[in-house]
Amino acid sequence: MRLDALVLRQHPRNLDNYCTGKHSFLMKFDPAQIKCIVSDLDGTLLLSNAELGERTVAAVRACTARGLQVILATGRSLMAAEPYRAQLDLKGPMIYYNGAELVHMPEGRIEESHLFPVEAAIYCVNLARKRHIHFHVFFIDDADFSTEILMSENPSNAAAVYTERTGLNFQYGDLIKSLNSAAPPQCAKGLFIADDSELEDVRRIINAKFGTTLNIVKSASTFLEVLNNRASKGAALESVLKTTGWLPKEVIAFGDEENDISMLKTAGHAVAPANAKDAVKAAAQTIIGNHDDESVAAFLETHFL
Repeated sequence: MRLDALVLRQHPRNLDNYCTGKHSFLMKFDPAQIKCIVSDLDGTLLLSNAELGERTVAAVRACTARGLQVILATGRSLMAAEPYRAQLDLKGPMIYYNGAELVHMPEGRIEESHLFPVEAAIYCVNLARKRHIHFHVFFIDDADFSTEILMSENPSNAAAVYTERTGLNFQYGDLIKSLNSAAPPQCAKGLFIADDSELEDVRRIINAKFGTTLNIVKSASTFLEVLNNRASKGAALESVLKTTGWLPKEVIAFGDEENDISMLKTAGHAVAPANAKDAVKAAAQTIIGNHDDESVAAFLETHFL
C-alpha cells in the first residue's frame, strides 16, 4: 500500500494523537465508521490543470464499489462539475454552487435550493460597475437542471480566465435590466473576480449593507462568491445527514478553501491538503500532501481500500 504524499501532520489541537515523522501519526477517527466521503474539487480532488488524476479516479471508484457514498461539494455549477461526476461515476446527492443547490444525480432531481436574492444581485452589479471589476451571476431553472446561464455585462480578462477554468461560456448583456424584468430569472449565486485586496474591500461593503442576510465567501484567492445566507457547503451537508440519518462521525470531508470550512466543521473528521489556506488547515484534524500529488487518493487507499 503506497504511503507517498499522504499525511504531513496531525493538527496541533490533537497533539495527543501526534507522532513525529512525515507519515507517522495516530488517527483520531475510525475508518471503519465512515459511511460518506465528501470532497471539494478545485485545489483538493483536482490537479492544477483542472483534471482528475488516474490514481484519484481509481481510488474514488474503489471506495464507491465498497459501499461508501462519495459526494462532490463544489462551488462549481452543476454543468461545470458534471464531467468530473460522470468520470468518477458518482450517484446520489451532490452539492453545487457552494451549497445553493443540493441535487440528486444523475437524475438531476433538485433536493434543496437557496436562491441569491435579486435585490442583493442588483446591488452587486452596481458595485462592480462603480469599481470597474468583473461580476457575474448564474441564472438557473430549477425545473430543468441542465438549464443554466452564466451572465456578465462585458467581456474581460477575468471572464476569459473563468471560462478557461470551468469550460463555461458567458452570455453578455445588461444584468440590471435582466434582474429588473417582470419575471426575473432565478439566481444561484454571484461572483466577483479581482485581486485579494479589492475583494476584501468588496466584502466589507456588502457586509455593511446586508450583514448576515448573505453568505459571502472566497472560493479562490481571486474569487468572491455572494450567496443566500442559507447556502453553504456545511448547510447542504447537514441536510444530507438529516435525510440519511448519518452521524457526523460517519462522515469525512476534504477541502482547501474558505468556502470549505463550514463543510469541514460539519463532518466528523476534516482533512485539508498542504496547499490549503491557513484558516482551512486550522479547521481540519489532518493535513495531507499537496493536491497535485493526488494526496486525497493516497489517503483513501491507505484508510479505506
